[in-house]
Amino acid sequence: METDNKEEAKDEINLGGNITLSGFKELDKTTMVVVKKIVGSRTKKITDSYENFENITVKLKQMHGDKKTEKGLFEIRIRVVLGGKQTVSEATGRNLFFVLAEAFSKLEKQLQK
Repeated sequence: METDNKEEAKDEINLGGNITLSGFKELDKTTMVVVKKIVGSRTKKITDSYENFENITVKLKQMHGDKKTEKGLFEIRIRVVLGGKQTVSEATGRNLFFVLAEAFSKLEKQLQK
């Protein structure tokens, strides 16, 4: 179990002090620039709306499809902590940027409840 945690820690990227990306290390630099902009701007929207924001973790899991489909699936899981309370949202799809935006939209709807 400890090995898994070490592997996961190696795969984490910290943006600022309170944003963590996990599972994104295999992406090319151009894709990462877009991912960081999306995550940064959507996180800023959350931090501006909620003064008790503590941190956010965005985790990417790539699930490869079969030989017939050239692209696999991307699964994004976002966990935000506001005032000690965790809220999680997930989205899955073939376009990483759409999946990321969908997961943030779901998260924002949950936070508004």
